[in-house]
Amino acid sequence: MNVRELLQIEIWSKRTTRKICIGIGIVFVGFVSWVSVEQQWLTPGERSAARAALVQIDALQNLSSISDEDFKARAKQAEGKVETAKRAAWTSRDKIIYSVLYAYVSGIELQRDRVQVRKLEEQRHILLSNSDREFEEKLDSSGKEGTQFVRSVLHRALD
Repeated sequence: MNVRELLQIEIWSKRTTRKICIGIGIVFVGFVSWVSVEQQWLTPGERSAARAALVQIDALQNLSSISDEDFKARAKQAEGKVETAKRAAWTSRDKIIYSVLYAYVSGIELQRDRVQVRKLEEQRHILLSNSDREFEEKLDSSGKEGTQFVRSVLHRALD
């Protein structure tokens, strides 16, 4: 075979280019679709598990006058529901909802602990300086605002 015959053999054609471009296009559309579903879709199992956990946690938030044992038992139940939501999570949005649920229940437990500490301080007649009292009030206020924000985010995502 001489040079002239080699130059006449077509190695790369328009048809080959078209096939490669179509293949790349299909892969790109598939990838974009997968990322969109992963970030935007809340699976039905996670939605129902997260709703059940949210109802349980909302009930916890409204129980400020119950005993410590009862609160701990209900908090355990709420944490169990949150763990159920974790097991139901598939997509990244599901995992984000689980994380926010966990933050919500942790925030409520933290608020309850702060109330208990304040009660102990009153029982033992521990006096705080004005600056310490103001700091604790600001801390409690910001904690409540954060918890309310997390609650609103969850209700917006799940309702």
